[in-house]
Amino acid sequence: MMPQGPEEMRQAIVRNLPEKTGRGLEEWVRMVKAAVPEGGMNEKVAWLRSEHDLGMGTARVIASAAEGEKGYFSELPGKLLSDQYAGAKAGLMPVYRKLAQAAKELGRDVSLDPRKTYVSVSRDKQFAVIQASTAGRVDLGLALADARPGERLLAAGSFGPEGITCRVALSSADEVDVEVIGWLRAAYEATKE
Repeated sequence: MMPQGPEEMRQAIVRNLPEKTGRGLEEWVRMVKAAVPEGGMNEKVAWLRSEHDLGMGTARVIASAAEGEKGYFSELPGKLLSDQYAGAKAGLMPVYRKLAQAAKELGRDVSLDPRKTYVSVSRDKQFAVIQASTAGRVDLGLALADARPGERLLAAGSFGPEGITCRVALSSADEVDVEVIGWLRAAYEATKE
């Protein structure tokens, strides 16, 4: 059975490390701490990927363990999400819920993984991000390389992680309409190619 959330995914990666890499988590943590003692999360991930040809998820789990409390998987997903929609942004939770529901309806392979400031939407790779950017706006970032920005679909600019090319600003759940869901589906389907 496929892991459903970030914690299950992390556990599966840790469990499979010895078989897939010949080393357990503790050995990997010692190695990365010795090789990248001053580097942060990104430097550790880069070293693991370049020097040991590890996949992104595996590298992030190891780097997170090496970072300890500051690590990528150190906080529970529910807390990360509730922190994003706390205080002045609490009224935006219906926008998030509608986007999350639309994403999950795209296919059983869709994963929603909360980070510190946004939620990553992925299958084999990330195709969208959902972020409560201000107290009145959720931005849906999309990986749509061939899309032409217009009135609603904006160029991403500096918004979002690498690969996100467009964004849609949403201030209410009603704005998550057929057009927005169509763009989300297009980004999802582009990850098959």
